[in-house]
Amino acid sequence: MELNKAVSNIISNHNVECVGLFGSRARGDYLDSSDYDIFIIANISMEEELEIEAELEQLLDNNIDLINLKEDMDRILLKNIVNEGIVLYDKNNAFEKIYNFIEKFFIENNDFLKLRERDLLD
Repeated sequence: MELNKAVSNIISNHNVECVGLFGSRARGDYLDSSDYDIFIIANISMEEELEIEAELEQLLDNNIDLINLKEDMDRILLKNIVNEGIVLYDKNNAFEKIYNFIEKFFIENNDFLKLRERDLLD
């Protein structure tokens, strides 16, 4: 099944605000054997996240790495996903809200992050 049809299936069966693609398939440097790195934005249980991941694996006949984007997750990972991600479905500007949150975080903490990076490199 193609990715867009799999996403349609997920959004019709689950309360998901946003679905997107990141990683090698989003960048276009994937191999046929590459998994799908998919992000969602949803206020759901871990059990439902695992259900979605299993459904996508079955629909796409491939391994899936599913990440539910939240403001309290690792900021570097969140920034990387937001910067390279391709939004496939977005309800109520959920992606824009996460994007604005992480951009604001990095602007407000720029000096600290530069010092931390310098300390790590020394």
